[in-house]
Amino acid sequence: MTVKLPVVAEPEPPEESIGVLTRHHLGHVGGLKVGRSLLDARIAASCDSNKCTSQCCGTGVWADRAEKERILAHVAEIIATMDPDQPTDPARWFDDGELHDDDFPSKVAIGTQTIDRGCVFLNQKGRCVLQKANLEGRVPVLKPFFCTAFPITIDKGMLQLDVDNVEGTRECCQPAAEGTKSVLEAFAYEVEFTLGKDGAEELRALLEHARE
Repeated sequence: MTVKLPVVAEPEPPEESIGVLTRHHLGHVGGLKVGRSLLDARIAASCDSNKCTSQCCGTGVWADRAEKERILAHVAEIIATMDPDQPTDPARWFDDGELHDDDFPSKVAIGTQTIDRGCVFLNQKGRCVLQKANLEGRVPVLKPFFCTAFPITIDKGMLQLDVDNVEGTRECCQPAAEGTKSVLEAFAYEVEFTLGKDGAEELRALLEHARE
């Protein structure tokens, strides 16, 4: 789960699993199922996640409870990187409610609040102030895990491409009929960030075997 979406009464059936990973570095996950979207999706050759337009942040994002606590431990430093129109009251940064979700280390997900352009931490240039504060040396890494991993995600114990959250909403990071890149080619950094080096190599081998 990454981008906040409305809860629907009848969710779509789970994605088909094509295998299981065991060499990843996610301590809160055992055998990690691999969704077929990672095998089948083709991504446009022009896609470059380094040129992200932050459309994925439009409805806010989900953070682990521990990630929220780390963010709130650096309020002053974060405020110092914000634009004038961003709320500086930390009580306006996160939703009041919590969601049980086994895909998060604490088993609890908390949504960020939004302003007109999206997530409360998104500045006028479409950049995350949590990441900006880290790059400026003000704070340790605070950007939530699933934000950095996007569009790679984990949903109900399955590694997959976050198609539901990007289809028709982004200029990039979504399957394209004319796509020439595989998911591993387009999102090599995000895959290794999510799984670690050993897990990424295991995924590559699994996908190569599935194509045979």
